[in-house]
Amino acid sequence: MNFRCQPVRLARLTAGLGLALALTGAATTTALAHATLISSNPGNGAVLASSPGQVQLQFDVPVNPRLSQVEVEDRNGNQALAPTIEPLPGVSSTLTIDLPPLRPGVYQLVFQARDDTDLHLTAGTIVFGVGQAADLQVPATVTPAPSYLETGIRWLELAGTCLLVGMVTVWLGILPAVGRRRSLSVSTRHRLLTIATIGYVAFLVGKAGQLVLAAGGLLPADATSWPGAMWTALSAGRFGLLWLAGMTCAAIVLVAVRCALARPGARLLGGALLAATIALLVVSTATSHGANQDGPDPPLIAVRVIHLGAAGIWVGGLTVIVFLFAGALRGGSPEAPAALVAFRRFTGLAFIAVGLLTVSGLLLVGRGVASASQLTTTTYGLTLVAKLIAGAAAIGFGIRHTLLLSPPRGGGVGGPVKLARSVPFEVGAMLVVLWGAAALGATAPAPPAGTAPSVGPALVADTTSQVGDLLVHTQMEPGQPGPNRLSIAIRAAAAPGPAVTAVQATLMQRGHPPETLLGRPTSAGGYEFPPAEVVATGALDVDVTITRADGTQDRTECAWTVSPPPPAAPPGLPATPWAPLLDTLAIGLALALAGGVSTVLVMGRLRRALAR
Repeated sequence: MNFRCQPVRLARLTAGLGLALALTGAATTTALAHATLISSNPGNGAVLASSPGQVQLQFDVPVNPRLSQVEVEDRNGNQALAPTIEPLPGVSSTLTIDLPPLRPGVYQLVFQARDDTDLHLTAGTIVFGVGQAADLQVPATVTPAPSYLETGIRWLELAGTCLLVGMVTVWLGILPAVGRRRSLSVSTRHRLLTIATIGYVAFLVGKAGQLVLAAGGLLPADATSWPGAMWTALSAGRFGLLWLAGMTCAAIVLVAVRCALARPGARLLGGALLAATIALLVVSTATSHGANQDGPDPPLIAVRVIHLGAAGIWVGGLTVIVFLFAGALRGGSPEAPAALVAFRRFTGLAFIAVGLLTVSGLLLVGRGVASASQLTTTTYGLTLVAKLIAGAAAIGFGIRHTLLLSPPRGGGVGGPVKLARSVPFEVGAMLVVLWGAAALGATAPAPPAGTAPSVGPALVADTTSQVGDLLVHTQMEPGQPGPNRLSIAIRAAAAPGPAVTAVQATLMQRGHPPETLLGRPTSAGGYEFPPAEVVATGALDVDVTITRADGTQDRTECAWTVSPPPPAAPPGLPATPWAPLLDTLAIGLALALAGGVSTVLVMGRLRRALAR
């Protein structure tokens, strides 16, 4: 078997990698960190009668208290007494912050929390008032998109994992069909071991790169102790345990491959190799979006194991088959019959792998993208679309190669030669799919439909101010151009003075005439107004006039910012949650796949029985 990498074939693989970079570049927008703040106590913008003893920040996944930082600043940005983060036993998605006694005033709690699984950073600010209105407005935090470096490092880890899985697939599922002892020459054994070693090295480099990136994020600006930062990343929580477990499992797989190649007929070694590979898949999938608020999510990890394992069977198995047998399809090699048997055997496994990828992918999409509209409005959705396009291209090439393996439709004796020339395109498309998967692992899933990130103050069109003995809460929804609902709630902050008899609000935007609205009392201290017509985005000043029973008037002003409306969902892409529909479709496809495989197995046994 003489497999030579000709210039044309090298150009095809290079084109596949270039397409991967282009698709990832097209899908790059602002992303969220992996741990998203979903609530806080006290809430953002809350007004408290006295100093709170604690602040609790609730995230959607477990966070690491040892690697998180908080600061409390007053209105002028001066740091107050240092707060402390209370360590909680076990895995927790809540940061509990003990505060020193605070004097009356307005404070902002600035936090930096790190995901306990991958050490990604989430930063934000919570504003609250102690005995005063929380009228402080600070810029919302914007989290940068995942870097190409992190995506490339994750791609190396995925590629290495898939090569190891592909090596096991070929060894246990392909070579027995062509006669393992007959086909396992010394050169073939060396090729198999080389492929496994390349996969292990790629996995090793990817995991080492993730550790370096995590340690770099932990280094203070004036520190130079890289070993100390790496030790902290490895010893501070779940990230280090998963990192060490992944490295150990990969090394065990490589050792098991060497032992299995040395003793082809040992079933015990084959079982050990399969078990080590499954353990590697479990550890690898637990490091990427495999947790909820309570910690690791076993059903989600199981689905991801199936997804990554099926990808490894397809792309890894195809890569190994190409290196072992593609050269035998050219020039009438005596190994051509064995190569055709190997490719046909792999075709059946590839169809099963594609089915498992589809079923598990449907289950994962509903958890990563809440609705169809988020496919085009979020980073995660755009990256997923790019991955799906590459996957469809790979499936198209796979169908073509299946036809080439069928002489009546594949061109007779020319089919194997065409297959040898075309199969690198399928490998290149699958490399693009792996790049998309790596980008998804470095990107936070899209937020639930209709929700926004909880970082940053919610004071764009929501202000609480103190006017004499009154606390005045003024709010406008949705705070966007068009009709808006304006409401004002008034309550006593101290000993009440004369009763309020009327409330009037005047909206002023530059270049437009002012709009004056008279409030109607609805409940104790509450006032509603006729629909306020906001004409443009940008600055909006609201002048609130409060008339007392004795004829005196109090005034307060709100300086708001009118934001543009959110992008409308493209036609045909609804914003309603689609997880139940995708789950039902996945269950149906899984049953159909199980029925189809069972039918093929039964028919095969019947044919063999009749042949006897």
